[in-house]
Amino acid sequence: MDSYYALKNVIACGGSYMVPTALIKEGRFDEIERMTKEKLIELGYIDKDHFINWGAEDKIVFSAAKDEINRLSSLDKRFSMIITTSDTHPSEGYFDETLCTYDDSYTKYENSFKCSSFMINDFVNWIKEQPFY
Repeated sequence: MDSYYALKNVIACGGSYMVPTALIKEGRFDEIERMTKEKLIELGYIDKDHFINWGAEDKIVFSAAKDEINRLSSLDKRFSMIITTSDTHPSEGYFDETLCTYDDSYTKYENSFKCSSFMINDFVNWIKEQPFY
């Protein structure tokens, strides 16, 4: 199967699984955030004033995934992609008010899941609209 698919990953930048173990062991989280921010600026997903705390917001991850899927689909080769999101990973979740409406009948964490579900649904519908689907 490896001969048919080139595995690609688009992940929430800045996660502990992405950086050298030494940075984590030494507690150099400011360095992890700096590296994350520099890469996202270099790739054009954020500007220098964008606040990065725990990594790229899911909306940035999905934007990067769309760009990479468009690039890969133009190569006319089979591919697969794994997308790891993290808006629901902080203890109270991260709620993206630029995409979703906060519902006071839910907790902040439940709202983060609701918003994440919205983004995933939007992404799947985007895929269905693409010529390669």
